[in-house]
Amino acid sequence: MTPSLLGLRLSSCGLGIRHFYRLFPNSTWLSSIQQLDLSGNSLSGPLPRVFSNMTSLTNLDLTRNYFRGSIPLWFRNLRKLETIRLDLNEFSHVEGGAIMGIVGNPCKLKRLHLSMNNISGEIGGLTANFSNCIIQDLSSLDLSYNSISGQIPTWISKFSGLEELDLSNNALYGTLPKGLGQCKALVKVDLSCNSISGPLISPSAEKLENTFCNLSSLKSLDFQYNNLSGSIPDCWDTSKGLEIINLSNNQLSGEIPMSLGLLTGLEFLKLNNNALEGRIPSTLVQNCSKLVVLDLGENKLSGKMPSWGTESYPQLKILRLRGNELVGVIAPQLCSLTNLQILDLAENNISGSIPECVGQITGMGPSSHPAEIRQFREDGMIVLKGEELEYSATMELVVILDFSSNELTGSIPPELAKLTALIGLNLSYNHLTGSIPEKIGDLVALESLDLSNNNLTGTIPSSISALTSLVRLNLSYNKLQGQIPTGHQLQVLKDPSMTYIGNPGLCGDPLPNKCRTKQTENQPIQGQEKPHKELKKEVWEKPVLYLVIMSGFATGFWGVVGSLLLKRRFRFAFFQLVGNVADYLYVQVMIRLNRLKN
Repeated sequence: MTPSLLGLRLSSCGLGIRHFYRLFPNSTWLSSIQQLDLSGNSLSGPLPRVFSNMTSLTNLDLTRNYFRGSIPLWFRNLRKLETIRLDLNEFSHVEGGAIMGIVGNPCKLKRLHLSMNNISGEIGGLTANFSNCIIQDLSSLDLSYNSISGQIPTWISKFSGLEELDLSNNALYGTLPKGLGQCKALVKVDLSCNSISGPLISPSAEKLENTFCNLSSLKSLDFQYNNLSGSIPDCWDTSKGLEIINLSNNQLSGEIPMSLGLLTGLEFLKLNNNALEGRIPSTLVQNCSKLVVLDLGENKLSGKMPSWGTESYPQLKILRLRGNELVGVIAPQLCSLTNLQILDLAENNISGSIPECVGQITGMGPSSHPAEIRQFREDGMIVLKGEELEYSATMELVVILDFSSNELTGSIPPELAKLTALIGLNLSYNHLTGSIPEKIGDLVALESLDLSNNNLTGTIPSSISALTSLVRLNLSYNKLQGQIPTGHQLQVLKDPSMTYIGNPGLCGDPLPNKCRTKQTENQPIQGQEKPHKELKKEVWEKPVLYLVIMSGFATGFWGVVGSLLLKRRFRFAFFQLVGNVADYLYVQVMIRLNRLKN
């Protein structure tokens, strides 16, 4: 009697293709296998045809291997497959062209994962059996991170049991499928990083209840990095389960709908880099108390800065309002958002002073549990070291405070030095006065410090040389003076001369204007006028000096000449001495001349 093998799991066993053929010879006994897990091995080359003998397979997992080439036509003969996982391989295409051509029986399929390959071509249609059965079992379709093109097919809406749809990071175009809202079981929709255009909801949609914004099971909606246009629909009041909405980097316009603020479970809201206008909805401030990330940057939002506090967002870690037209002041209530790691209010019209309580934001200060407070999953853009950088996956120890390009006045509060976890601090292009805080060197984690284009005065604190992690420093175009501190990290900064330009009172390396030494301490620094007291002192010092010199000359001259004139004995002795010296010199010269002649 032939033994029956129903399941085999050899995940992460270091199997190579030679081991595979030894374990799976081309024999008929393989037809009994129902579940096979070979994920996380070193299997390579084309997909072995021996799989075609496994006609009873229901679950196949070949994730994280090195299979390449095409997914062959014979694969569709595995008509009992319910789960297909071929993620993280090097497949390039599907024989026959259509991606969905690998599905032998869509009535059985529950999970199809082909993400992170190099598969090209269009999604395509399903087999003829598609119309002959009720297909409601497909729960997960993941084709992300490939080169799939074409439009999203309308048959997506027929999978009434679909929970996860991930078509991100492909080359899809066209508009959103009209029937997407009919997939009532959807939990996650990710169509990001494609070229999908058109409105979020088709103007021809007869019923809003057939759109995605009313899917009661939906938790995550990600349409970022597309070409979507039009306004954001005001139909979110029944989507109570939504936790993530990412519509950033599109061409959306109009106002932020009030109904977004009714999503009390919302944790991530990213609408940045669109053309949204109007005020920030009050409902968003009052109701979304679970928000961890709020990014409304790079839009055309106007009105006053809301007075957010810990009652509004006790868990908020990222607040980005960069690049809008907001006015008003930074309210002290903002300091109560103690979990903040990134606070970016740059490029607005915010006025007033920086509140002293900013030092109370403990999320930017020292922590005994840094992983717990500063580590979470998020994707987005930050501006650090003067460049726009993309951050993704796990955010850890990214702590940034950016108030640049506003209308802020007053001094830099010394309490800022308490934010010792900061890696980026930017207060440039404001109207700040006063001096740089003496304890600026306490910000030991700083990689980028920009205080340029203000009206700061005084000297540069010597503690700045303690910033050993510093990569970018910009103190240009202020009114600073005195000697530039020295330190190893300060000597290796990029474009060091540009760091201090526009401060005529500064001296020392790397500027050509050298500082005064002890020998030249009474000489004015180049380009700097002498004080009035010094000028007044010079007026009478020179005549006195000349008078002393002349009196000394007169005393010496008449002391010698007067003695010769008044004393005959002195005069006789002096001229006798001169005559003797002359006779002696004459005799010596003549003796040497005679020797030379002989």
